[in-house]
Amino acid sequence: MARHLAKVQETLTSPDAIYESKRNPASNLYFKAYTGLPAGNRYVMVVAHIKRGYVQSSFPVQNISKGGRLLWRKA
Repeated sequence: MARHLAKVQETLTSPDAIYESKRNPASNLYFKAYTGLPAGNRYVMVVAHIKRGYVQSSFPVQNISKGGRLLWRKA
């Protein structure tokens, strides 16, 4: 995702949806749709630790089904 750093930053600052992580409730999953991602993926997903304030991981995904409880969705 290094070459997609701008997309990671934009996903955090202007997401399409934010979910609570199923695996770790202290982390949120930020999703944003993009075109031109590798292997038919539609979204960039960024996993961010809420209290510690850092990005744990980011990668392209095909859908947002990996999310747990919906916290916020862009209107």
